[in-house]
Amino acid sequence: MQGAVIISGILDGTQFGGEPKAIELYISGNENLAFYEIERAANGGAFGATTSLSGIYTDQFVYLVSDAAEFAAVFGTAGDFANVLDLGGVISGNGNDAFRILEIATGTVIDQVAPVGSTDIYEDSYLYRNNNTGPDGGWTAANWTQPGNNVLDGLTPAQTATTVPFGTFTTTSQTTLYFNPTSVSLEETGGTYDLCVSISQPSTTVATTADVGIQVGSTGGAADINAYITTQVTFPAASSVDQCITLNITNDLLVEGVEFITFELTNIGGGISAAAGTNDEFELTLKDDDIGGLRLLTGFFNPCGEETQNEYLIAQNVGTALDVDDITIASIDPLTGAQPNVNYQWNTAGTLAPGNTAACAIVGNQCNEILDINVPADATDITALVNSLNTQAACGFNLFVAPTGANGGSIPANANVIVFLGAGGNGNMIGPGFDDLSDGGNLDFDGFCGLGPVYVLFGRHQNSLTATGFFSNQEIRTYRLYANTLISDDITYPIPSSTQEAELVLADGTYLSNQPCTPTFIFLPVTLSTFEVIATPEGHGLLQWVTASEENSHFFEVQRSQTGRDFSPIGEVAAAGNASEEVSYEFIDANPFPSISYYRLKMVDLDGQFEYSPVVQLRTDGYNSFSLLQAFPSPADQQVSFQVNIPSPGPLNLSIFSTDGRIIQHSVHDLMSGIHELTQDVQDQPRGIYLYRMSFNGEVISGRFLKR
Repeated sequence: MQGAVIISGILDGTQFGGEPKAIELYISGNENLAFYEIERAANGGAFGATTSLSGIYTDQFVYLVSDAAEFAAVFGTAGDFANVLDLGGVISGNGNDAFRILEIATGTVIDQVAPVGSTDIYEDSYLYRNNNTGPDGGWTAANWTQPGNNVLDGLTPAQTATTVPFGTFTTTSQTTLYFNPTSVSLEETGGTYDLCVSISQPSTTVATTADVGIQVGSTGGAADINAYITTQVTFPAASSVDQCITLNITNDLLVEGVEFITFELTNIGGGISAAAGTNDEFELTLKDDDIGGLRLLTGFFNPCGEETQNEYLIAQNVGTALDVDDITIASIDPLTGAQPNVNYQWNTAGTLAPGNTAACAIVGNQCNEILDINVPADATDITALVNSLNTQAACGFNLFVAPTGANGGSIPANANVIVFLGAGGNGNMIGPGFDDLSDGGNLDFDGFCGLGPVYVLFGRHQNSLTATGFFSNQEIRTYRLYANTLISDDITYPIPSSTQEAELVLADGTYLSNQPCTPTFIFLPVTLSTFEVIATPEGHGLLQWVTASEENSHFFEVQRSQTGRDFSPIGEVAAAGNASEEVSYEFIDANPFPSISYYRLKMVDLDGQFEYSPVVQLRTDGYNSFSLLQAFPSPADQQVSFQVNIPSPGPLNLSIFSTDGRIIQHSVHDLMSGIHELTQDVQDQPRGIYLYRMSFNGEVISGRFLKR
């Protein structure tokens, strides 16, 4: 779900030596405050340090206070006054302090109370928002009631509670629709994905509808998702259950690179003046499995917490041998300018990245080189750098240069690669060149011992204007790899908070801070074949996964999330250790979240290195209605199964069609109420796309699956 976070009031009390001090938030709809932080501009000064918030609320007031006990002594703890976050001295508003709410992921200012740099405007008093206003994205004086200073002087606690209008702010409800989540990155290996639309403030009497279509300008299209056509979703009156569309990923044999398909919400109607919310677009990234090139595994940005020459990318060549001349790396600012707004690019020729029309050698657009083993001067530098890094590791790290060849050297198939792009955050670079890694900087590669061979590429920057900017870990940044002119992979991470810089970034954009100097998350010797979750008849989540091979694996940590973003561990499963054949595992989550639960595996080996699996989702919101909980596996080999919920006893009709409309199979199932798994044999059917249709008590569910 999604809502709005509104600052609706602020109080500078006069009881108990200046208490209570409080900020009232109104959460319109449903929102997780963990995605937000509060920032203070103290005593008329500038905004400074931020403080994280917490808790999930729906159409409720929340109070940020300096002392919970003093606040309760005036306002009590009944109703919404129980929603109190005690932030101590952070909420020490003294009449001339301003506060604002920031969205952590983007740094966006959501709302603000009081102007910056002002004299006292609510000393021993309060400010309260006018009804049906906000959030404003800043301070808007016209939207606030400002009774003046000292209006609370001499009042008793009871009189203060009556005078301050806490808990009275109202906002006219409006139905909003939005995507949840707003993006996903998938391999083009077939399979399905549930694209979900959420609703806030549904009407109790009028259904809400919207069309989900592909936005013009997407680099991918309907052909990549099984000839997708614009589909309408319908939210019944009074229903807040997500409506999902199953996308069937087409695994073609075309060499297409990475494609981006943007879905949008249009023709929204019904509800309470229904409209699109903030997240009205969804981006599906499809990584082509028919293209060779480098797959990004990890990015390291100051893993030791120091601004020195320790930034690098780690990738793997997933195709055939790749000439270094065919590699281009781009650093993209995804927030400003025409997209993709490439700020820096690297290749052996020192030319523009594909699609970038700006000129080289200008401020904000630098064309840099990758050192070429065939150029004598470059070869000397490369050899010296490799030797120094191997020496620094003190264990035979096995760092290798791309073998010489006619095309800048060649990266072997399935080889691991470390890419240094000449980024230095310490400002020691005076002119063009590459960072001096002769002493290893503050890197500690001991954790890589025995992992070789690992190939290395070094960048030579042409930016004589600044030593920073290539690897910014304090702003949103995308790093993109090209094989020839096709996008091979990219990695994007959100803006960190002021206390958590992105020091280690995973391929899915997850970032971690305060990482040790010995890198982790790299080249984990566990190959995951399948990972899925299904609902059991008891309403539990059954997670099942298979590994194709394992080497020195230790355990799997099962993690769960309600949002698909913040994961917490819920259990562990011991790993096989070493295996050259398939090993099957399972884990039961007895308490999945209502509606949707997201799961991933943290796969840990004996050396402490670990990697995350893809994310899978479990839907459990259909127990009171006829619903399809899961269609699996996709692609199907021998059988395809449909997990359905039946609200009352009765017959279910299931048909499978070819794409030309022929009925391949038809069956009738007399079912009792509850969850059932219906399995159909498709082993004799040729490879291709098939349609299914099931009907129960006049309701129909249909979709597609892939047979390989």
